[in-house]
Amino acid sequence: MFDVHALKEKVESFRDFLLHILTITIGLLIALALEGLVEWRHHRNLVREAEASLRGEITQNRQVMEGIYKEIDAAQAKLDQDLRVLDRLRTETAAQTAAEHASIELAFHISGFNDVAWKTAQNTGALNYMPYGEVQAFSGIYDTQSEVQRIQQQVLDDVVQAGALIVGKKPDTPLSAALIDEETRRIGQIKMRLYYQKSIVDSLRVNFEQYRNKP
Repeated sequence: MFDVHALKEKVESFRDFLLHILTITIGLLIALALEGLVEWRHHRNLVREAEASLRGEITQNRQVMEGIYKEIDAAQAKLDQDLRVLDRLRTETAAQTAAEHASIELAFHISGFNDVAWKTAQNTGALNYMPYGEVQAFSGIYDTQSEVQRIQQQVLDDVVQAGALIVGKKPDTPLSAALIDEETRRIGQIKMRLYYQKSIVDSLRVNFEQYRNKP
């Protein structure tokens, strides 16, 4: 906000009037330039802080991603073992069934990505002053992370439902053929979700590599 004060000296001629107008104009231009410089430096510092925070957060999330990748492979191996157990249970006796049943393992671990720096950059308006290409790269990474987490939750829900199917049966009773078939179907669904999740994690890995290698 600028203040323009009335003249303290009496204007004696048109030349004096023009001189005062010129003085006021120059003063306003200088003030505007200084204000613009202050704003520019503020925006520049805001972008620097946001970029530093985002780079640090992305580095951490890259490590989380590698952990998720390994977890998917481990989960697939356990599910394959469960399918082999269920296949044997179709022909085993009741006593053997109870023993084999204990070896069925349904488990899945969820790993979360950090997005505090991303949300902060959005809330502070820092993204508005970044180059479009850089914002697009950040957005691609965080959108893909969100998709990975969404699928993780779906997998966990499927695992819980598959586990409840067995837990809900009466203790020390053999698994019926119908229950074995249903459990096999549900495990197959979990495996398909994990295949899809792995493809999204592969996309995220590409996003990370592109960001790391960008000029």
